[in-house]
Amino acid sequence: MAMSNAQPIQFWPISEETYNEKAVCGVNTECFCQPIELTDEIILVAASEWMDDARLEAYNPILYDENDNVVFDTTGYGSSGIKRFTPFDEGIPEGKYYFKINLQASVGGDPAVFFYKSDCLDFRTTHECTELITYSNNKDFAGLPYENQSPMPEFSFRAPMVFFHEDFPDDQEVHPKSDDTWMRLSSRLEKKRRIDFGYMPYYMHEKIQLILMQDNVEIDGLSWEKRDAYKIDDASRRYGLRKSSVWLTDKNYIKRNQI
Repeated sequence: MAMSNAQPIQFWPISEETYNEKAVCGVNTECFCQPIELTDEIILVAASEWMDDARLEAYNPILYDENDNVVFDTTGYGSSGIKRFTPFDEGIPEGKYYFKINLQASVGGDPAVFFYKSDCLDFRTTHECTELITYSNNKDFAGLPYENQSPMPEFSFRAPMVFFHEDFPDDQEVHPKSDDTWMRLSSRLEKKRRIDFGYMPYYMHEKIQLILMQDNVEIDGLSWEKRDAYKIDDASRRYGLRKSSVWLTDKNYIKRNQI
């Protein structure tokens, strides 16, 4: 069973080590906690293999604090395979948390069995130098269910990033004339803006790339499209976190002038 890496929060099988739990010889693994603001909506998606499983009705992500105390239980938040809630609305305070997911069989009184766990999640009122990326797709993609969902889910993902530097690539088509002058047939101007992501583990970079591949990506109230390569910066081989950057194109800005 596989939890989608394209959903906002990353999950590992309970038998595997998360990023923060894993020790690698020669690499200084610095602890990373995913930023989440208390007003961000959290959406969790069941593994696709559970969709036709009767136990899906008991798909149950549970939020724990750093001392392994249950903080929030998603029981009763629907059986469609998608759970959604906002920390502020549930009275969850600032702090560091993690999820564990179980399937509790309704037949035979079987005990809960944990299948997946997340890594550290940092809940705060405000995370400085972060932005919220909202995304969805027009069809099922990367393990996320969009088709036959009403309403279609729209996911939110917060990342440490600066979204500021701009570029305006232009293109012109010209035609030579017999008098050695040129006639412009058309011109085109686009608007791009670069995201500079902060230091993050590799799993977060994979997640961002899957997010930016989707049909509908919104940041700062504008719709964006990824047409350029996502670049992860080089760094010391002993350091486990990397920065990255990518140019996004404003989908609604394209200007054309034709004869």
